[in-house]
Amino acid sequence: MRLPKYWGKGQVEVEDRKGRKHKFSAWGWSETSRQDAERKGRERAATLGRRILNGEQPIGYLYGTSPLREEIVREFQDQEGKVHSAITINSYGCHVLNSTELMVVDVDLPKVKQIQLVMYYLIRIIARNRIHPRQKREAAQLARIEEFSRLKPNIGIRAYRTHSGLRYLFANHKMKPDSDETAKDMASLNGDPLYIKLCKMQECFRARLTPKPWRCGLRTTTVRFPWENERERELYQRWNQEYMKLSADFATCEYIREYGRRFTTEPIAELLKVHDHFTKANINLPLA
Repeated sequence: MRLPKYWGKGQVEVEDRKGRKHKFSAWGWSETSRQDAERKGRERAATLGRRILNGEQPIGYLYGTSPLREEIVREFQDQEGKVHSAITINSYGCHVLNSTELMVVDVDLPKVKQIQLVMYYLIRIIARNRIHPRQKREAAQLARIEEFSRLKPNIGIRAYRTHSGLRYLFANHKMKPDSDETAKDMASLNGDPLYIKLCKMQECFRARLTPKPWRCGLRTTTVRFPWENERERELYQRWNQEYMKLSADFATCEYIREYGRRFTTEPIAELLKVHDHFTKANINLPLA
């Protein structure tokens, strides 16, 4: 699980072929200290600067090499004291569960087009039992879960409805986030390809616990962790107070049902409880 404890921004000057100096900066990370993180940031900034001055495109250069820059607000440890899961705050202010213990699969449902909605409501005037397009697509995805459960009956899977799709939590089956087998299983369940790639890069599964701000009528935070000064920290805290207030009226997902074997391990049971509590999965609220 790639969740560094320390972050630091490093800045350096790099000379081009004509002897002109250019300033470059980059974030570095470390498990030991902020000073070490800043040193690594300077090394990354120097490498980035040389590549840019040599004519290479910076776009994508660092993609896939950096862990996500997120504040850790809570950790979960096994009996030996090793951290297997953590709650972090992502770039737009949401709490996210990161875990190597609990497998999470996010599925995006195709968006329902306006013309499809118009046709649905027109036909519904005559055929009152007409199924909403969203429900049809959801049912098709859940049928895939049922088939998966028949093939692997010892695996317990909890299914949830999200704002734009579905979420599956594997209640008793531990998988490696960065393995090919895991990627294959996630793809077979129509997992979001970008999410599958992120899990492999971060070496953990991720589940957003709190609503997206803009779905609650709030813009995203304008400052990112780590705070470079006290003013940034205050700006974030002020924003977070408003976010907590507005998001209280929304849920992140809604529990549907469980498939397969209803057995779970102690670490996973704790994470499931945390997930359902923060997402308000068992409370009838609008999804955001």
